[in-house]
Amino acid sequence: MTKMMRLTAALTLALLVLALNLASTSAAGRRPAACASSLTIYTDPANLGTFLQEGPVTHVLNSGVLGAYDSGLLAGYALKGTQEIWLNNVTHKALIVGSFIARNGDGSAVELAYTGRADLVSGAARGTFQAHGLAGQLQALRWNGTIAAQLIGPLTFRATDSGPCSGVA
Repeated sequence: MTKMMRLTAALTLALLVLALNLASTSAAGRRPAACASSLTIYTDPANLGTFLQEGPVTHVLNSGVLGAYDSGLLAGYALKGTQEIWLNNVTHKALIVGSFIARNGDGSAVELAYTGRADLVSGAARGTFQAHGLAGQLQALRWNGTIAAQLIGPLTFRATDSGPCSGVA
C-alpha cells in the first residue's frame, strides 16, 4: 500500500471513529438507549487534502471524507466532512481526527466528531465519537460511543458506531 493510500485510509478511519462516538445525555435520570449504526466511509478522491512531511510522519490536513450509513439509527444518511491524519511511515499507524455532517432525504441532519487510531498493516481501526442532532427527526439526538472499523479497500473503511444515546423517538 502506498504512503498516500495509507494516509487516506487513516483519514477515512478517523472520520469513521468520529461518526461512531457521539455524545449522549440522559433525561430525568432515565438510562440512555443503546444505539448502533454501520457505515462505509472513504476519502474524497476530489479532496485528498494538503500533505506535509514531518520526519517519519506524514501530516494530512483538510482531507475530505464521504460515505453513507446503511443500517441502524442513521440508516440512509449520507455523510460529508473533513479530517486530519498523522501517519507514521515507520510503524504504519495513524491518528485520525475529523468531523462530518450526516444528512438524510427528509432534511434531518446530525453532526459527528471523531478521533481514532488505525493500524494500516492489519487494517483495523478503533476510536471514539460524539454526535448531536442539528435538524429534523433527530434534532434532539445526543450520542457518544466507540468505533470499530476495518479497511476494506483503497482509502475505504467499513465501520460500526455504537454507544448510549438519547433524544431518539
